[in-house]
Amino acid sequence: MNGGKRIKFATAIGIIIGVLVLFAAAIRLQSQRASLAATQAALQGMHQRALYDMAKHTDNLQVHLSKATVASSTPQSIFLLTAAWNEADAVVENLGQLPLAGLNLSRTFTFFSQVADYSYSLAKKQATGEPLSSSELQKLSELTQHVKQLSSSFHELRDKWGKGNIPLVQPTTPRGGGAATAAAQAAGFSDGFAKIDERLQNEIPTLTYDGPFSDHVIKRKPKMLEGAAQINSDQAIDIALRFLEKNRAELKDVRVDPRSAGNLPTYKVSIVEMEGGEPVHVDVSKAGGQVVLTLKPRFPAQASLSIADATSKGADFLRRKGFTDMVPTGFVREDNTVLVSFVSQSGGALIYPDMIKTRVALDNGEILSFDALNYVMSHSPRTLPKPKLTPDQAKAKVSSRIQPERVRLALIPTPSYNEVLTYEILGRSPASGDRFLVYVNAEDGREEMIMKLLDTDEGTLTL
Repeated sequence: MNGGKRIKFATAIGIIIGVLVLFAAAIRLQSQRASLAATQAALQGMHQRALYDMAKHTDNLQVHLSKATVASSTPQSIFLLTAAWNEADAVVENLGQLPLAGLNLSRTFTFFSQVADYSYSLAKKQATGEPLSSSELQKLSELTQHVKQLSSSFHELRDKWGKGNIPLVQPTTPRGGGAATAAAQAAGFSDGFAKIDERLQNEIPTLTYDGPFSDHVIKRKPKMLEGAAQINSDQAIDIALRFLEKNRAELKDVRVDPRSAGNLPTYKVSIVEMEGGEPVHVDVSKAGGQVVLTLKPRFPAQASLSIADATSKGADFLRRKGFTDMVPTGFVREDNTVLVSFVSQSGGALIYPDMIKTRVALDNGEILSFDALNYVMSHSPRTLPKPKLTPDQAKAKVSSRIQPERVRLALIPTPSYNEVLTYEILGRSPASGDRFLVYVNAEDGREEMIMKLLDTDEGTLTL
């Protein structure tokens, strides 16, 4: 083959290869587009299904609530309220599956969570033999009307936006006027929910009851800091350094961030001990200057201390910081550290609301974290009532299928952060060998709560 023919042949081969490369690229691009289209179609289907299911569960919720307002028998009322609880939870779940991440729908989520929790609390109340009061029935009627209005709004959104060809989320690769229309439609879908949440902010009254989503619980203030004077950022730094037992002159850097939100505003103090070191974080309350949280990001490479040694280190640390009469109630081991829970003790009773957790390094006993949030929120001067039941009478209230092994007084929190004096009865099931903590009301003998104990390699968990 002469030189000219070789050049023509090489050129032809190059053209063929180029065409094949372009063809392969085109096929790959088409495959990616098809895959993207399939993914978007699947998401669209999931979003539309969530929208339809949310409207359906809201309808069911309204029906169960309305029936509960006229139920004359306790079993029927409990059944309807339990069904309402499940339907309201389903509304929350489906609402969370909609493409509304950029919106603040806190009031909508809170409302349906409250309806679920309120329904459960009323069912639980009747299960203990207490009838519903007239005010509770009136509140149920009001909630029924609010849910009915929301159901109508959700149906409007479903009928308008729940069609297969209307996107509920903006396209990932917008192109041309069609994509602009889709974006506008997705924005309109979000606006519909934003208007609903705004209406809830303005129209729905507060809901106060014995449950964790009650408005008085959501807005609760730290009891320990009631009436305490405000401190400034310099004072917060001094308090943090004293708590960590550090000298400012020996530190590389100390900074404070005054920005804090929520029911317990704090100064966030960051302390760097050496060049290139990770900062130790200390949260100091703006009211009263109480250390709420400390965290040192150190991960021990080995363990030389026992769990008992670590528990003793944690107890000694709390005593040095002024927390006396603290009793260890449990631990969880994580790698080469152990998190020990302590509660206060008063009048021979464990005060579970006043809990502090310390994380102890198992290489040298250093306190890596201190968490007093529960203590600060709950601690206040208390006068415990005198138990009306004896320990033996409390044990008699426990199921015959549990053999009691230990009885002690314990003040426990209710879901709405009220407090109940109980007997804590540790028992074991002979049939299964499982261990339980049964809490019996020390005044009337009601069974307040049952916790199952699960022993693991890391510690004993309560379920």
